[in-house]
Amino acid sequence: PINRDDIDWNTGDVTILGEKGGRYRVIYLDEVARYHLRKYVESRKDENEALFVWERSPHNRLNKTGIRASLKTIAGRAGLKCRVYPHKMRKTLGMQLKNQGVDIGDIQEILGHSNPNVTSRYYAESTPDTLRDVRRRAAA
Repeated sequence: PINRDDIDWNTGDVTILGEKGGRYRVIYLDEVARYHLRKYVESRKDENEALFVWERSPHNRLNKTGIRASLKTIAGRAGLKCRVYPHKMRKTLGMQLKNQGVDIGDIQEILGHSNPNVTSRYYAESTPDTLRDVRRRAAA
C-alpha cells in the first residue's frame, strides 16, 4: 500500500513493495503524473494516510478490487472498448518503451524484473516497425 507521505513530490520517487518477490523498489512519477496526483490529493477532505481511498465515507484505503473497479469506470468514461486493468497498464508501458527504442536492460529495471529472461520474453521480440526504426536511426 502506498501512503501520501511515500511520495517525494520534488523528484517523483515513490518506494513501493513489489507483489512478486517482496522486494522494495523505486518507481518514478513524471511532472504530469505529479501534477494530477497532487490535484487529487489536495481535493480530498479525509485524513486517511492512504494515497487512494474510496470516494464515499468512511474513505477507507482502496484495495485491489477497488482499484480494478476504478480503472474500469475510468475506461468506460474514456470510451475504451478493451478491458483495462492494472497489469495491462504495466504491459502497455513496457511495449511503449520497447517501441521507443529503450534498451532492454532499462525496460527490465523500470518494470522491476529480477530476471532478464522475463523481460526478453515479452519485450525483446522485433517487429517490422522496430526493425525499420533501428535501420533508420543507424543510417542517420
